[in-house]
Amino acid sequence: MSEIQYICLSDMHLGASNSLLTPLRPSISGETKNENLIAPLETSPILKETIETLKFIVRNNNRKIKPKLILNGDLLELALANTNEAGMVFERLLEQLFPQGEKAVFDSELIFIPGNHDHHLWETAREAQYLNYVSQLKEKYLPEPWHTTKMFNPDPVPSLFLKGLINRNASLKNKVSVNVVYPNLGILDTEGKKCVVFSHGHYVESLYSLMTTLKTMIIPDREKPRHIWDIEAENFAWIDFFWSTLGRSGEVGKDVESIYNKIQVPEKFDELLRQFSKSFSGKVTDKVFMQWLIKTALDYILPKTVGTIARRERGDTSNVLSEDARCGLKCYIEELLPLQMKRELKDKPIPEQVTFIFGHTHKPFQELQAYRGFKKAIHIFNSGGWVVDTIKEEPFRGAAAILVDDNLDTVSLRLYNEQDYRTRVEAPSQHPFFYQIDNLVKSEQHKFEELTRLIWGEVKNRIGVLEEEIDQT
Repeated sequence: MSEIQYICLSDMHLGASNSLLTPLRPSISGETKNENLIAPLETSPILKETIETLKFIVRNNNRKIKPKLILNGDLLELALANTNEAGMVFERLLEQLFPQGEKAVFDSELIFIPGNHDHHLWETAREAQYLNYVSQLKEKYLPEPWHTTKMFNPDPVPSLFLKGLINRNASLKNKVSVNVVYPNLGILDTEGKKCVVFSHGHYVESLYSLMTTLKTMIIPDREKPRHIWDIEAENFAWIDFFWSTLGRSGEVGKDVESIYNKIQVPEKFDELLRQFSKSFSGKVTDKVFMQWLIKTALDYILPKTVGTIARRERGDTSNVLSEDARCGLKCYIEELLPLQMKRELKDKPIPEQVTFIFGHTHKPFQELQAYRGFKKAIHIFNSGGWVVDTIKEEPFRGAAAILVDDNLDTVSLRLYNEQDYRTRVEAPSQHPFFYQIDNLVKSEQHKFEELTRLIWGEVKNRIGVLEEEIDQT
């Protein structure tokens, strides 16, 4: 019988008002604006039931190993939520994972791979690690700070922020840890023939390497970065600024959240851009012709610049991956991943069988895909996300927990899709581990009915909340 060794969750966006895992307070009659929606001292029923579902799976399929949780990016919402609220919702997650007085089901070490919405936690972790390193360095010349960890057997990088939140709980203090790996974590089998790679996946979308694109446009003859640490070095400030810091900037942050909400509805976002063009042209000059000229120019320029943010991956509802993301995933796996593997494995070959697990898109799927440089087709898994992004249900959106066993075989426990809320097991190829989990889920389907009911109802509720926020901003 297979033993579940890793459980991967991503895109929980704890603290975001549109996350199903963030508890909301009841609305108050007569409110004119949905502010302070979060109830961070309470526990989302969906969060509680999701963790109970995972515990049920583990208890029925795992007797020897406590699975290690891989939190694969966008764990906290630091772009569009207050840090204190996101932190408190994370504390509610800890309470569900490690209830006081109960025997722990999960390993006490959590592995955290930051995404774009909580990228700032990587910045603080790597800076703390760098300061610790140079403080013990005897040489006068300081080395350049690094922007990534190793993929295989990475040196632990503790998250000071998450560690501080853990230590607020007396029963967990110095017993549970969170170690940060960025942007890739690789797990090898003992023979080096199989490998599972976890990565949040924001670099499969061209928007997040915007600074690299702009630099290449300015200096077209320069050699394009070939290593993941070079890509990160050129783009970390852009990601940290817009996707992990700006939304927490006081009143400006509230305006950013309003813009983000309107992005979800193309006609609302187009209206916002037109309003900006009209307002800006009126402030620059009082001459009617010049106002018209400036507005006309902005009406053309803004959709081609700022508008690219609206056309990001999760806005594509027609496929599990847009053409841009397919191209980005291919580039990431064929170019960036092998170089990091070869650098770290040195004289050892790239494993014959590779599984690549990512999130970011909020659209879970699994497939078998051939890529240049790999002997066998790669097993691709996407873990989806827990937020309600649009004002109508989209069938490709949903969330999954990715389960990896002690043989590094992998399955997707699909917890829901919008319009299809069944719990089911999926994989691009079937193996004993697949049948083991699939048989359990099918034979115990009643165990998942409460989670299905909760998610179905709350998706519809969050759609209503999002509609109200868009209309009032």
